[in-house]
Amino acid sequence: MNASSIVLLVAGILALQVLLWIPIIAWLRRRTRQRLDALAGELTGEAIVLGPQAAVYRGSSCGLPRVKGNGVMALTEARLVFVFLTGGRLELPLSTLTGVRDDVWFLRSYHGGRPHVIAQREDGEVGFIVTAHDDWMHALRERVGAARPTSAP
Repeated sequence: MNASSIVLLVAGILALQVLLWIPIIAWLRRRTRQRLDALAGELTGEAIVLGPQAAVYRGSSCGLPRVKGNGVMALTEARLVFVFLTGGRLELPLSTLTGVRDDVWFLRSYHGGRPHVIAQREDGEVGFIVTAHDDWMHALRERVGAARPTSAP
């Protein structure tokens, strides 16, 4: 192979990659907008604290799906809702959460140094990555203790 053949091969591979990824990225953006609008409409009438906004589900150590995925997430006064771009959904009533913590590692996984928002339950933990990490941590910490039912003496 001479130099011009290598250049043509590399150019062909790059063109194929562009043709492949542009429709995928366009679909992801369109689907994210659809899910954001749908979740905002669904939550009309609830007191929304944060979101809906794009987020990444990073798995769970309890009975929830372990498969990670992109989606949209919202926090209301009563629950944390995550809707996957591919269709599934998670709802975590705040009354079932025992705490919230953050860490750059979650389930033996590191995601570019970005901190995870980790919701703690009695049976395990659920991890998310959001853009406004500090806002989510503050809002969840404020509500998790208040949402837990108090035991009768």
